[in-house]
Amino acid sequence: MRPNAPSALLSAFQGLRISAAPSINPFDAAIRPQLTKPLVASQILREARPFSSTTAQQGNWLEPSIDRTKKMMKGRPRVATGGSTKGTTVIWGDYGLRMKDHHRRISAKQLKNAEDTIKMRLRGQKYRLYKRICCNVGVYVSGNEVRGDRAYGKYPC
Repeated sequence: MRPNAPSALLSAFQGLRISAAPSINPFDAAIRPQLTKPLVASQILREARPFSSTTAQQGNWLEPSIDRTKKMMKGRPRVATGGSTKGTTVIWGDYGLRMKDHHRRISAKQLKNAEDTIKMRLRGQKYRLYKRICCNVGVYVSGNEVRGDRAYGKYPC
């Protein structure tokens, strides 16, 4: 090494300056005095999530968030498996699960089993599991005491 190498490196670093980028926006000058830490504001913008700004709901993601006193019609489950891409494209992440059939229901037990299996297989790796499922239809079954009143057997009227 040359004896003047550290001094050349030192002089190169002394020429560097840390400053904010010049702004093009004319309204930025009016806002600038209000910011006490401009680096913190820029860090917040860099760390912003680019995909979803909604907050995560508290509670169990496998239960429908509906009024439990009202019963709801089952309806028909529709899952697009044909040529449409609505609900079948992977938006966040690299992998996704897709149903092969249409008009099928997935129970909460099956969803929980799938989540546990994925977590068990990916244990020890750095991963993030996005659950894009809306469990909004509560499927009710009438109990034995609630069934309609009908005659059993052949009785003469």
